[in-house]
Amino acid sequence: MVASDRWGLASPRAAMTGGSGPTDRPSDGAPAPGAGASALITRRSVLAGAAVAAGSAAAGGAVGWWAADKSSSRRSSPYQRRVDVVVVGGGIAGLTAARNLVKAGRSVVVLEALSRVGGRMVRRSVAEGGWVDLGGQWAGPTQHRLLALSDELGLKRFPSYYGGEGIVAFDGIAGRFKGDISTVRGLPGQRSPAPAGAVHDAERGTAALATLARSVSPGQPWTAPRATALDRQTVADWLQRNVRTGFGRFVIANEGVFNSSGGTLDEVSLLHLLFEMRANPHGERPDSDLYFGGAGQIPLILARQLGDRVAVKAAVRAISQDSSGVTVTTAAGRFRAGHVIVAIPPTLAGAISYDPPLPARRLQLGQRMPLGTLAKVHAVYPTAFWRPLGLSGSAVGTLPTVQATADSSPPDGKPGILTGFVAGQGALSWATRPWAQRRQTVLADYRTYFGSRASSPVDYVEAVWPANPFAGGAFNAFMPPGVWTGYGPALRAPIGRIHWVGAETATRWYGYFDGAISSAEREVGAILGKT
Repeated sequence: MVASDRWGLASPRAAMTGGSGPTDRPSDGAPAPGAGASALITRRSVLAGAAVAAGSAAAGGAVGWWAADKSSSRRSSPYQRRVDVVVVGGGIAGLTAARNLVKAGRSVVVLEALSRVGGRMVRRSVAEGGWVDLGGQWAGPTQHRLLALSDELGLKRFPSYYGGEGIVAFDGIAGRFKGDISTVRGLPGQRSPAPAGAVHDAERGTAALATLARSVSPGQPWTAPRATALDRQTVADWLQRNVRTGFGRFVIANEGVFNSSGGTLDEVSLLHLLFEMRANPHGERPDSDLYFGGAGQIPLILARQLGDRVAVKAAVRAISQDSSGVTVTTAAGRFRAGHVIVAIPPTLAGAISYDPPLPARRLQLGQRMPLGTLAKVHAVYPTAFWRPLGLSGSAVGTLPTVQATADSSPPDGKPGILTGFVAGQGALSWATRPWAQRRQTVLADYRTYFGSRASSPVDYVEAVWPANPFAGGAFNAFMPPGVWTGYGPALRAPIGRIHWVGAETATRWYGYFDGAISSAEREVGAILGKT
């Protein structure tokens, strides 16, 4: 699932050992002074890639965790350049678009606001020689574009670990399940966290949603029968009316948050959830594989291949177009091109000044399409101690901080990496606390799920995506009620010489790496067809 911040990327180990970042203390992740003016940049391995900066920005001026992978940094151009296409944003969608244009013989420049590339696809090194992805990390067998690209780049995958049993902790009662939460049972001598009939209730509700989803076109959700009625209500509204038990609602809500955008279900339109169920079929196992060295290597390699075509610390301030081309104004200078590809989330794209102004529907779409409220945390141990105990590392629950976990360890379990997710309003409150308190609350929930050994990791890393000014949240953008039917047609439609790409514009694997790649292919094809 594409992750994941006032999220300070804070790891005292990196500071003490000279690890991967410049910070010398944990911090609350405020942006570095001046970063917004000159640098613009959501479950989803070059074994020789450089690590991402470990430090979050602090009052003393340390660089934000999201900002500094020096291996991908390039001096921003101080002069205006004329190219065939300007690409705004150096995430996987923007870099893929640029790469495909270069292959087709076109000249291109990628303008990235940060001092690194990757967007929400970023990795870092951790203790015991491990790697973690701070954003998306998984790949699935039907994500053909992602697999083809990573194979071409020489990256190797391994199966994500799902052996053993998962943990469920619901309303103070713990249980275990094997593979599917419908198999949940109580611990020895204890009752199940699922009351009688609750599993059937969850299954019936899931089946009802699947039936509704079959009527929704991934390409045009607003054309579905009863689209207006479906788009008028939130997922939480529908659950309250159609799912009888609290446990049943919990199961479906967990699927809705962590297999979807990361938005809370009292914010997400029911039509949007149905669209994601069609665009992102979970039965196709999108979280089946991980990458040795992390998926975050992919943008680093692409940027190296593009060389000086990538300009970092080049925040785009304005885009103007006329009958002969476009002018893109940045902190690094002005660029002239035949077309511009905007490869950043709609909310960030809406912060750019356009001349002539964008049509009202597109302008307002950017004001109505937030990203999910999700933080991602990793605790690192010498070994995956939970595996010999018969546990998969997967957990879901109603604990105070961490709602879900997964095993992100390599095949041999060395190091052991437990990845957790903090979602919703609780994530916003949690993010305001000092780093030490955030870590403490995460590890308290890990202990509840996995026992006392989970309390003492050798490394701890967090990424608070809702506080990252160059992302705005994770996993990806979602539509609140009324947006698909009122503004959906503007999501992908080019406006003159301006083209929109990104995982949020995909109709297949929306919000995933594969969807980002397909969106780049779509708009590059449109541009090549015109030139």
